[in-house]
Amino acid sequence: MMKIKPATQQIIDECIDEIYALDNILKASEQKTKEFFINSFKLHYNLINFISSDNKQIQETNRIKKDKQYLNKYISAFEKNLDYYLNIGYEQNIIITKINIWLFNLYKEDIEDFYKVQSSINTLFIATPDIKYKIKMLTRKKRRLSDKEKLYITNYKSISYLKEAFKFFKYTPLTNKNIITSLSILLYKYLMTQTSIKKNQAKNILETMFYKLDLPTTLRVDQMNQIYVKTQIENILIYAYPSTKKIYSLYDFENIAQQLSKNILKYKKDSHKYQKYINYAKKIYPPNSTK
Repeated sequence: MMKIKPATQQIIDECIDEIYALDNILKASEQKTKEFFINSFKLHYNLINFISSDNKQIQETNRIKKDKQYLNKYISAFEKNLDYYLNIGYEQNIIITKINIWLFNLYKEDIEDFYKVQSSINTLFIATPDIKYKIKMLTRKKRRLSDKEKLYITNYKSISYLKEAFKFFKYTPLTNKNIITSLSILLYKYLMTQTSIKKNQAKNILETMFYKLDLPTTLRVDQMNQIYVKTQIENILIYAYPSTKKIYSLYDFENIAQQLSKNILKYKKDSHKYQKYINYAKKIYPPNSTK
């Protein structure tokens, strides 16, 4: 991970000193906040450097962003592979290749539906944390599985692969600007949950810090309840403000909350599973939560 320049470190330190001058009660947590800010800057700066690099995946991403028809190169290769797999009857690869063809065509033809499907699949997996366990238990059964159970396993494998296939496109929504926008949202959200300073105080202090860093950005405090997750790179969620276009978040946190609530009620009489779901739900921190 890259090092933060001394001048950048000083500007960040000055920002945090100003915050805790307004929040003397929580002065003891100042060092923790400095570490969070510095680590967040390092992660996002690394991401900016990466998308500006000559990495092969980034080069391919840039070609796709410039012209979606570039994906025809991949689709043609998939179609040739599909013919081969059909001839030899390789069922698993037939399914995977058909999924790739469908997904790459979807990105070309209907980007709104592409993000809608991506959101629904990611939401499914995070809202049903025990799905892997259920599949594992089914595959371990010694008795013959029913057609319904077989279909459940087949569908799970297809959706799991599709979830992985979406990662090919994870860099396409990224620009330097939206990485910095996301970083500013992340830092604002942190201050709203870890300090007692007011919203406009946090907004002004953070905007001044980014201006001094020559990374001017505007915090839309009135839209914090509407932000969505644009993409995810490793453990970094990239947040964005609402758009005039219909944008589907990487995760539908409202749907996740509803599904988890149903399961919490479902297992209320099973203390082990009930507590397991309660603990899991606490880890899910919706990006649109504010103080």
